[in-house]
Amino acid sequence: MSTLQQTIREDEEHDKDTKAESEAKVMESLFQCTVRKTPKFFDGSKSLMGIQIGDEVSVLKERVGPDGMYHLCRLEKKNEKRDSITLTVGWFPISCLEKLK
Repeated sequence: MSTLQQTIREDEEHDKDTKAESEAKVMESLFQCTVRKTPKFFDGSKSLMGIQIGDEVSVLKERVGPDGMYHLCRLEKKNEKRDSITLTVGWFPISCLEKLK
């Protein structure tokens, strides 16, 4: 495969990931969960980052990723200094979440 073909393929993958993340930011939430623990080694490209124990996340899709061991989640964090809300979307291990009633 030529360098040009490789670059085009990488751009297409990046565009696809960006589009999927944008869509996930406006998806309807299935339910809410509280983060009960954070995995030690959890830093993949699709991982939900910036999580702390006690954070509440919105579950957008259930049982995604390898062996269906993750939920696709959205984290909303308020930035007091900027008076804004940051939305982050990514996979998070089901075993580290507790469903809210």
